[in-house]
Amino acid sequence: MDATSVRVKAIRSRAPIRSNVVFTAGSVLVSSSMLVPGSVVVASDSSLGTVYVENVDYVVDYGGSRLSTKSGGCLSSSARAVVWYVPYALYEEGSDYALDSSGGRLRLLTGGAIASGETVRLDYRPVFVSVTDEIIR
Repeated sequence: MDATSVRVKAIRSRAPIRSNVVFTAGSVLVSSSMLVPGSVVVASDSSLGTVYVENVDYVVDYGGSRLSTKSGGCLSSSARAVVWYVPYALYEEGSDYALDSSGGRLRLLTGGAIASGETVRLDYRPVFVSVTDEIIR
């Protein structure tokens, strides 16, 4: 794995965060953290007057924490909306974990924020040195 691309993350809260947004030029940054897939709800107002549909009215870039209006959907490129989402918490290498990228191992560090037995998720770019017929099989 490409060690520079590793992100260790976890869901720290099930309570969604609410944000008022304006789809400037059809796109808007929702959070500085990555979004948990399936956690985003977009509505016309905080009373859920009109609830918009993902992949029909808008598209979510969960890794980039961006929402974009979808052509043919009910949201215009300058629409105002209320968004609810759950962000991932990111852990820090050296404080929370140590990474052995060549062996693909993650070790929890004493005093770090990752609890023993906690489920974490890893994002990374793989690095392929060689591909053999055995690996393909």
